[in-house]
Amino acid sequence: RVEGTTLEEGLDSYLVSFDWKCQHVSGLSEAVATTPALLNDFSISFDGSSDYVDISTIASDINSLSEGSISLWFRSSDKDTVAVLFSASDISDANSDFLIHTNTSGHIKVLSRETTTNLLDRTYETDVVDNIWHHMVFTVNSNGNIMYIDGSAVTLTSAVGDASTQTFFSNVNDIDSVKIGINQDSTGLEYPFNGNIDELAIWDKALSASEVSAIYNQNIGSGTTLDLSYDTTDYTSADNLLAYWRMGSGRYDEFTQIFSKDEAVFGSELNDNNWTLNDNVVGDNW
Repeated sequence: RVEGTTLEEGLDSYLVSFDWKCQHVSGLSEAVATTPALLNDFSISFDGSSDYVDISTIASDINSLSEGSISLWFRSSDKDTVAVLFSASDISDANSDFLIHTNTSGHIKVLSRETTTNLLDRTYETDVVDNIWHHMVFTVNSNGNIMYIDGSAVTLTSAVGDASTQTFFSNVNDIDSVKIGINQDSTGLEYPFNGNIDELAIWDKALSASEVSAIYNQNIGSGTTLDLSYDTTDYTSADNLLAYWRMGSGRYDEFTQIFSKDEAVFGSELNDNNWTLNDNVVGDNW
């Protein structure tokens, strides 16, 4: 029998989850809880020129973090230039930032700098700019740092630092700009991303390998995404979730922070001017 239901409001639809109890002939009963999930209908398309999402209001929440995790989904086929997926920077300095970006080889890199000193420069040297959706998680704690691609930890090439290096937001002084799809420093806005980004989240702890796997595996082929604000058997970091941007799929979106640097758009309509509501992110390329 159904013990309870929950109703989640999406952009143009609803997801109903059921908790139910199975009554056996013997008289015993077994409670079965569904995995908390949200409809994942949309992502945000960045034009590689003028689009970005400004989330700088969280700068004061993250700038003291010495450990944590960043998770996001992305898809791109543009290798013409360096393209930033996520940035946290000091806009008064041209060389103080924490960046996750792709390069002209289609590789994904994590770069941390403070003034003229590179603190961490590590790269996953496999082409992920291939017009296929990929999931990326980067974690940092006292044991060092790990990058996960599509649910699995990957080997990184190190130009500065290594797997044991602990550097995160707290190592970059005076973070006052946090953006999705572009970086900003004293020279202005730079390295815009051309492609789609979805489901970006930040925690104040390093996710475990099983948690990363749970997040990745919920999305594949399901049309839903794991609701990161609820714990499950394999994902237990809901209380450590600091920020969560659904990127067009409704709940948790902070619509007033969506911008185009050429034509700033305020409000809840993502399809104004340069913004477009895109195909379901669970599509042919997953």
